[in-house]
Amino acid sequence: MKKSLNVFTVLLLLLAMFPLCALGEGEEKTCGEYTYVVDNGAAVVTGYSGEDINLVIPGTLDGYPVTAIGDNVFIYNSTLQSVVLPAGLTSIGNSAFCGCTAITSAVLPEGLLYIGDSAFANCRAMTSAALPEGLKSIGVNAFYNCMALDSAKFPGSLQTIGSQAYYHCVSISEIAFPEGLADIGFSVFAGCVSLKSVTLPGSFTSIYDNARRYCESLATMSQETIGGDTYTYYILDESGALITGYSGYSESLSIPETLGGYPVVQIDSYVFYKCNWITSVAFPGSLTRIGDCAFARCASLVSVNLPEALTSLGAEAFSGCRSLTAVIFSERLQVIDTMAFNNCDSLISVSFPESLLSIGNYSFYSCDSLTSVTFSGGLASVGEKAFADCGLLGSVTYPGSIETLVQEAFADYPELQFYAY
Repeated sequence: MKKSLNVFTVLLLLLAMFPLCALGEGEEKTCGEYTYVVDNGAAVVTGYSGEDINLVIPGTLDGYPVTAIGDNVFIYNSTLQSVVLPAGLTSIGNSAFCGCTAITSAVLPEGLLYIGDSAFANCRAMTSAALPEGLKSIGVNAFYNCMALDSAKFPGSLQTIGSQAYYHCVSISEIAFPEGLADIGFSVFAGCVSLKSVTLPGSFTSIYDNARRYCESLATMSQETIGGDTYTYYILDESGALITGYSGYSESLSIPETLGGYPVVQIDSYVFYKCNWITSVAFPGSLTRIGDCAFARCASLVSVNLPEALTSLGAEAFSGCRSLTAVIFSERLQVIDTMAFNNCDSLISVSFPESLLSIGNYSFYSCDSLTSVTFSGGLASVGEKAFADCGLLGSVTYPGSIETLVQEAFADYPELQFYAY
């Protein structure tokens, strides 16, 4: 009896120490003030019924480690003033803390990988949310309208920042992006009226000019007017300048060799998008990359002679240039990305250089006038439907060393004439 009493006493003590948790069957479980679901042996928080002002979210629920905060869990919680997230958490769901207007700080744990879309949007009183090392992705609108947030220090692990992630964060004055960052979305720090300095990494490959729209104090981006054409640009590093914006109406466009005394090495995404008046382009010899949609839907563009230094063409770089009849590729070009020339209705023939390694999916899709394609020996991959719906395509010429690759790429075109050399 004494032994049974001791066991009973221990159980009572345990119940007093930990929340009474509903361990019944079902998809969603309850543990104290939290609801959660189990996913791969871990707890994903799906709801919270408490009224804590300063919340410390537990590291386990019913013995399951908490690895994720689900979508909308604390949305519009006007009571919450601070939150400490548990070690072991890897993701914060979409709108998880959206509209928590009283919250002033959020402690994010080491090991956090993903911050979801609108996760902290409209947390207007939040002054600090230090981003931990290991974080890979910040979602769209993640810190949208966090008007009191005065710092955005990014970890070296960060790879992507979604569109409008820091839109209208009016107290931020300086941003330094880490090396390794691959993509900054649309209008990321637009409306940050106190922003004075932005530092981009040398590894950087993409920035939309209006990522900084309405940043009246920002002086890091520069402009230069040449012959009536105004270029917005950023000095990447000592290697050269990235063109991020254009204003002008030149029909025969001559992109300058230098901006701010630096050679022009990259043209960013959408810079000349839908400039329907452009009929020809002279590129600077130092140019190495043309970004996504950089000249897309330039309906009057007739011919393109790519500079010798160019190594990469972005997705949809010349998509929808319906008057384009000829393209001369550079001898250093290695990558033609997805849909780079799709719907170029007037393009008649293409001949690729020895340097070319890959042609992306749908790259020349629906080029209605294309009659011949000539490959060289360095090619390693041809994407899905790269030349699909090219109704006049009649011949493909290629070196014998890539015969298998070519035959597979055009397996659905029995009427084609193949010429190996």
